[in-house]
Amino acid sequence: MAAIVIVIIVAVVVKPMVNGEDPGQGTPGVTGPGNGSVVPTPSVTDPPLPTPTPAPGWDGKPQEIGFVDPSSYNLSLVKERVQAPIRYPALPQSTNKMVTYAEIHGTESGTTEIVHIPYPYWELWYEADPYNTEFCFFNIQVMDANDPNRFVRILSHPHADFKQGNTTKSDSETDGMWSEKFFEGYRDYWFVINTYCIKSYDLKVMVPERYVEQQSE
Repeated sequence: MAAIVIVIIVAVVVKPMVNGEDPGQGTPGVTGPGNGSVVPTPSVTDPPLPTPTPAPGWDGKPQEIGFVDPSSYNLSLVKERVQAPIRYPALPQSTNKMVTYAEIHGTESGTTEIVHIPYPYWELWYEADPYNTEFCFFNIQVMDANDPNRFVRILSHPHADFKQGNTTKSDSETDGMWSEKFFEGYRDYWFVINTYCIKSYDLKVMVPERYVEQQSE
């Protein structure tokens, strides 16, 4: 038995090593890296890319912008006045007819949903109805939805702006509402609104009528 074991060891291990082969190579029933077998490489197929959904065009009807929980923007609205108003130079009145693209209606402080404005120029028309003209305060912060650190515009109106005879409103083209021009677009925006002693307020996102006509052509 010992002799048989020695013969098997010589045939399986020693002889292949002398011939420069791996042990077990060429021996039936013995598998190994050198026995000529090939391990198939599995093919990897990339998953199909999703087809992008085109953004629907505007149908010409004003869309209603609702309010959301301020915590969704990491904000906490409190009943206090915000920073002092920022004054911007007066801009020439637009000679182009404006149409309502979106509307916001509210009765207290709040944070709105995101609205996309697909045009390079737009205006914000707004007004507020105060409980009194001695303590009221109205503030709008226009935010860039793609850059949380960017305040696009801050619009503040103390009680003096609500007193009768105030000249900060223009009745000629904005229906007696305050207006602000934005020479930028193709962006997503949301609004932070702070009120004090205000019954209700209305905001309108206005776009030039010619933009709508060009889109429908």
